[in-house]
Amino acid sequence: MARRRQKKAVPMSRTMSSSSIEEELPRPPPNVRKNLPVKSVVKIFTVASRPNFRQPWQMSQQEYYKGSGFVVQNNYILTNAHVVADYTTVRVRRHGGHHKFVAKVLCINYSCDLALLTVDDKAFWKDLPALEVADEVPQLDERVLVIGYPMGGDTISVTRGVVSRVTTLSYADCKFPQLLASFLLVVQIDAAINSGNSGGPVFRENGKVVGVAFSGYAGAADNIGYIIPYPVIKNFLEDYERRGTSDGVCDLGFSYELCENQAMQKMLKLAGDKSGVRIVSVRPLGASHNIIKPGDVVMKINGFKVANDGTIPFRQDERVHMSHAITSNSLGEDVEVVLLRDGRKKTVKIKGMRTPMLIPPFRRDKEMPSYLIVGGAVFTVMTGGLLDAAVDEFDDNAWEYSRRAKKYPDEQLVIRIGWLSHPINHGYASHRAERIAKCNGVQVRNIRHLKALCEQSKKFIVIETGVKRSIVFDVKETKKVEKEILETYAIPSPCSKDLVDVDASYEPLPASDYDVKDEKGEDEATAPSCDVEDADEAGVLPTAAATGATGGDDGSAEHDTGAASASSSSSSRGRRGGDGATMAMDARADGDHDNNNDNDNNDGDDDDAMPKKRAKATRSSPRRTAGATKTKASKADKSSAAGGDRGGRPRRSGRKKHA
Repeated sequence: MARRRQKKAVPMSRTMSSSSIEEELPRPPPNVRKNLPVKSVVKIFTVASRPNFRQPWQMSQQEYYKGSGFVVQNNYILTNAHVVADYTTVRVRRHGGHHKFVAKVLCINYSCDLALLTVDDKAFWKDLPALEVADEVPQLDERVLVIGYPMGGDTISVTRGVVSRVTTLSYADCKFPQLLASFLLVVQIDAAINSGNSGGPVFRENGKVVGVAFSGYAGAADNIGYIIPYPVIKNFLEDYERRGTSDGVCDLGFSYELCENQAMQKMLKLAGDKSGVRIVSVRPLGASHNIIKPGDVVMKINGFKVANDGTIPFRQDERVHMSHAITSNSLGEDVEVVLLRDGRKKTVKIKGMRTPMLIPPFRRDKEMPSYLIVGGAVFTVMTGGLLDAAVDEFDDNAWEYSRRAKKYPDEQLVIRIGWLSHPINHGYASHRAERIAKCNGVQVRNIRHLKALCEQSKKFIVIETGVKRSIVFDVKETKKVEKEILETYAIPSPCSKDLVDVDASYEPLPASDYDVKDEKGEDEATAPSCDVEDADEAGVLPTAAATGATGGDDGSAEHDTGAASASSSSSSRGRRGGDGATMAMDARADGDHDNNNDNDNNDGDDDDAMPKKRAKATRSSPRRTAGATKTKASKADKSSAAGGDRGGRPRRSGRKKHA
């Protein structure tokens, strides 16, 4: 049988005309812009290193991240704070370019997760137009485009979607209620926001920027991304232009409870069209101190009527959390509040400010942790970074105290975090990290005060912990062995640079200058709480069934206006790094940590189990993603497609993650 002769394949160019090829190629939909504004979108390369909070005299190893940004007015580049957090060097590359220009970080505001960069090299700005930011929040179902440099490639990427929701959320990825940031306005979209998209612009179809991409949603839900809208961007840029910096968002510094229960409404005389939330506590250093009192009912904020469920009207039939009426104001701007006090209306004006927190949530630019070494005992200050790195190593007293309000501007929570083993501290090293309450019988205000009290000691240094356990050192022996301990553990100095100039003459600020009561007084403010539905998105386990824009509570929980100067975000990279001393830590074998806190938000949630869950999540998780794409793509691909690569955190259903 003769074999069938196969026909030779003929190249398409020889069989079809160029006009027919164009007809066969898919055409873009008519509503898609042909000239996308990609020229002003840049790729950001960050080299970062954060302190080793357990061994605060050294840094952790360097890590590398990639993110997005875009050009705005005055030769600024706008991006997310978590993209450049803990930076050592930052470089940017233009779209279609090959050269990476050195960038200067002008400002980082972790509370609203925004940062401002610039480039000194004039060649970078040649033919690079600034993008225009729209002066309104996009409407529901409005079409948007997300442009940036996400994982999966080195070139620019464009995704498309619609506005799904406008609500309020905490931008910071906090795991701890005492660090929970203010709730800010946020726009939810269904366009893909992946690792590396952080800091990139989100456009409406007329070419104007309507937001900054900053977070995806890791878990069972799909097509959920979050962008920072115009009001937040506007306040950030105006704050920087006015003050040369931007740190925190506007806050009034009070906690409140909902008034949905009919008996409570009757008691507070909230009849007819009267509604609001009842003040539970006012922070001693907050803007509302001596203006608003516990028991007052907040009825209106800047003209917005506050409902009994803690929401305010927003655009037609939409409602958002009442915190938007506060955080939408600039720092230092007057906020008008209508109160109901003893059945009578009262209007007050409060100058919005950033409420100081006992536990600083974020590390300031290039700031190193304070530390003091006495007799091999390592003392430091509790911060968000330390909490994240050693959450399961604190005793119950330290954890409980961390949830309290700051009473004095110079107040710090001093912690004995570890021991450098030596015969002088024999018998002490079997205890967990603990709060330092007194030294030589004097209440310790901060770590500078602790050093001064140690310097004042004549014969013995007697340090008392929060559980009234004593640590005693002989002054002469302590000074004698100091050099030996430092050399043994390769530590350069017995204290951090900020404590070198502190001597026995140091005195803390006079307590009489501040109108606060003792530790058990009525003015003691509790830790911030948040809405149950928003709490998991903020990266915390809810402490109570609380209110929010979407409701769903019993009206009995306490809330906070958002007293944190809250990063965003990239605070969960807590592993040890670098060489040096290995301090003895008495962490429990199973990682459990009881939390008998003084928070009044008790409506059935198991508060005692919260630290245990956090500790296990922190220890068992991979490096958390938080907004910038990590250089090692293999690890980035294994992490959430909705997150970046700043550290390690497991993908859990219902968790907001930075992109």
